[in-house]
Amino acid sequence: QQGYAFQKYHLPPAQAAMDPQKALETAKHFFMSSPQEQPVDPHYPLLRRRVQFNADARGRNVVILVLESLQWKSIDALAGTSTGATPHLDKLIAQGQVFKQFYSSSPDASLFGIGTILSGVCRITGFPYYGRGLETVSVSALGRLFAKEGYQTYFVQASSYKWMYIGPLARQMGFTVYSGEDLTPLLPYRAKETVSDYEALMRLADSVQAASQPFLGVFFSLSTHEPFDAFYPLAFGNGAEKTFAQQFASDKYTRNLAYTDWAIGQFVGRLKQAGLYDNTVFILVGDHPRRGFSGSEPKEMFRIPFVLAA
Repeated sequence: QQGYAFQKYHLPPAQAAMDPQKALETAKHFFMSSPQEQPVDPHYPLLRRRVQFNADARGRNVVILVLESLQWKSIDALAGTSTGATPHLDKLIAQGQVFKQFYSSSPDASLFGIGTILSGVCRITGFPYYGRGLETVSVSALGRLFAKEGYQTYFVQASSYKWMYIGPLARQMGFTVYSGEDLTPLLPYRAKETVSDYEALMRLADSVQAASQPFLGVFFSLSTHEPFDAFYPLAFGNGAEKTFAQQFASDKYTRNLAYTDWAIGQFVGRLKQAGLYDNTVFILVGDHPRRGFSGSEPKEMFRIPFVLAA
């Protein structure tokens, strides 16, 4: 508890002792080394604007798949394994660009991760973050940015609006439609009113099929969050629930990831049937790595998949 309080309210000694000019030069090396971006004002050296684009993707639909606690090594196409847990994600990854050194803003906090994805502002030690003050200042909002370009914007997660405050965050980020608390169970679960990733993805499919294009759809998964049994359907996919339960009997996280992968396959199938697939850009990313993971290097605690498929 003392460590958490220190991290939350105070700068680490190394940060507090760092020379501001040295910190600025270090940051400029990372943030402004690209010839595609230039500073807007010399008095604000970290504020930059894009001056060159690699491609014009305006008019394309965008689907961002944010998977809870997504571990790099759990996806066969990334880890080079053959567990059979992620065949649909593997297909997307095979036709996409994989970024092998991508890191989350937190090792285990979903609100930090999804807040960073939707706002572009990482959590910085000692400063407020979404849900704890950052929402009171003006920052970029993904939903509003796309809406300004004429996009329909949708955000879905199978949860109540109080779940990690994701619903209020999505609405504040300018998403015109947020679905979570109003979803109807389509599969059987242990708890009668439970919904999970399949229901959320089918709602997103319904929304984008009825939308005037282009659209931005963000899906935030739930099944790989504890408690695993609560969000795993009792039946789906003509017996897939039994197959996955047997195949991944010792690892409920991977079992649930296989379910989410199945649900994503159903969603992709809906887009193909509607003729939307070929004009859609898919982004796969995790909010943070699996909780409790420890690697040989500290940075591995933050490493997550990021894939762009178009």
